[in-house]
Amino acid sequence: MKIQKAFALLLFGSSLIFLCSCASVGTKFRPPDVDTLQFGKMQTSDALTLFGKPHFMVKDTTADGSFEIYRYEYTKIVFGNVSQRVLLLEFKEGKLNGYFCWSSFKQDKSRFDPMGRRSALQP
Repeated sequence: MKIQKAFALLLFGSSLIFLCSCASVGTKFRPPDVDTLQFGKMQTSDALTLFGKPHFMVKDTTADGSFEIYRYEYTKIVFGNVSQRVLLLEFKEGKLNGYFCWSSFKQDKSRFDPMGRRSALQP
C-alpha cells in the first residue's frame, strides 16, 4: 500500500513538473514576409487580418498626423528555454509608416554571415 501511495505521489509530482515546464504567452504568429509590409500600402485592417488582434495598441494624434502602433508578442518557454517573437507596426493615417520585427526562435534565425563565409545552415 505504501508503495502505491509513493508511486502515485511520484507520478503526480513528475506530471506537475512537466506541466509547469511548458508555457506560452501571447498570440502565436509567424514573422511577416518583407513583401507583405509595404510602406504606404498596408493598412490597419490588413494587419488585423494577417496577425489578429494586437497584444498592445497605442493611438496618438500630433501635429504630424494620426498614429497607431500595434505590438504583437509571442513567448514560449519549454524546459527553461525561452523564445520570443515581437512585431511592432506603426501606422500613420491608417497606412504602414514603419515596422520592427525581432525573434529568438531557432526557425527564424538568419542565414546571413557578415564575414561572407558559407555556414552549415546554407544549402
